[in-house]
Amino acid sequence: MKRIILCISLLFFNGISLFPQLPFNGFDHQQCGLAPNPGYQDTGFYTCTRGVGYRIYFNGDLVFQKCQEYGGCKVLSMMFAEGGFPYIIESCLGSNISVYMYSTSGSWNLLGSGADRMEGIFLVNLHTGYLVTGSIFGDLILITRLSDIRQKIIMVDTVVQHDTLIRDTIFGAPFCQMDTLGFSVTHDQSVIHYKIILSQLPTNDSADMKKGDIKAFPDPAFDWLIFRKGGFPVTVSSLTLHDMTGKLVKTVQNLEGSELYIGDLKRGIYIMEVISGGTKHVSRLVKI
Repeated sequence: MKRIILCISLLFFNGISLFPQLPFNGFDHQQCGLAPNPGYQDTGFYTCTRGVGYRIYFNGDLVFQKCQEYGGCKVLSMMFAEGGFPYIIESCLGSNISVYMYSTSGSWNLLGSGADRMEGIFLVNLHTGYLVTGSIFGDLILITRLSDIRQKIIMVDTVVQHDTLIRDTIFGAPFCQMDTLGFSVTHDQSVIHYKIILSQLPTNDSADMKKGDIKAFPDPAFDWLIFRKGGFPVTVSSLTLHDMTGKLVKTVQNLEGSELYIGDLKRGIYIMEVISGGTKHVSRLVKI
């Protein structure tokens, strides 16, 4: 039975869905390489400009905060890898599950985003992990490679009976002794198995991986777009959106925060032109 892997950017922020769900049965490896909390604290909700957000403190000092206008964001959980590196799993109204990692430079980098319902997360090593999310509509599973080197939405490679085999590349040796990572979901009383076959690249080969085109996450999108290049925030000097008739529907100069609100757009397909660093990038955007 082939499963379709999609990303739908709708979120029931209170976690209640009227649609049937695919029960997630967990990963077939126990998580290795985790460390105790070295002193981070999530303060929960706080009211910000036209919205709700959260703040993260480390030993009493504010180190990260997120506010979503016309909605709200919250921390689902935090994880800490070897060396005490924190990861934030975040949920925002009208958006998708996102994962941020604290870097040694003092910034928080978006590692990747999934669909709207959290299923599971597995950190392979400090550079790579996998986020499994589902849709509120139930019969959908999305696998996102979380990476500070190159983000990726993983698609099906081969389907054998009820097993979905996926080949992917990780950067650096894993915490656990493993060359595959599997998980399963239950659907119509059948168990659907997913197996990710891992290939390794040393992290010193990753410099070229950080180069590339500007990407907008998620796609399809519902409320917000996040712009990254090689997994890192970018400065967008100009952005235009045209509908399929060629009509200009949105233009932005000097975008702040690498995030764009699109909740005011109608559903449909748009042509997006982004100028960053003097280079033009043209792509298609699906608004749902």
